[in-house]
Amino acid sequence: MNGTTLKFLLLAVMFVAAVWISVVSFLPEKEAQQAGQVEPSAAAEHGVEIPTMVRLAERLNDSEASVEDDLGVVGLLIENFLRRSREVPAGGRNEEIVGALRGRNREKEVYLGRSNAKLNEKGELLDRFGTPYYFRPVSDQRIEVRSAGPDRTLWTKDDLWLEDKGE
Repeated sequence: MNGTTLKFLLLAVMFVAAVWISVVSFLPEKEAQQAGQVEPSAAAEHGVEIPTMVRLAERLNDSEASVEDDLGVVGLLIENFLRRSREVPAGGRNEEIVGALRGRNREKEVYLGRSNAKLNEKGELLDRFGTPYYFRPVSDQRIEVRSAGPDRTLWTKDDLWLEDKGE
């Protein structure tokens, strides 16, 4: 192995480690150890909790986190739900997606616990500004997640959303 190849491999390993650390750095230590585990646990009111996901959802609107962190949490919840269920909740509206994340799905799996998210009277998940997230199914395995931002109005320049990484 020549010096250039060795340097490239070392840089690649460092990049992967940096990405992993950035993903799990906002999780408590126990969640970081279990980041790859998505096993069901005790029965919740509407189904079986996925402990790692429920604990991750507890980070929503944390005072030490950012809007981008919240979007990342919502994105991970949806990504894991879609990976396991293999289907976007019917309709794809906020309250339908939240219902599916709270156990109203074919497998009765709970990703979003009762005490860890701000919901309005319609059952919609709210961002840290008190505005419902906007969800738009992009495909059968991707959902766009958007926060209206500080002005609380969708489709303005302060909106924040998850970047579409493609498949």
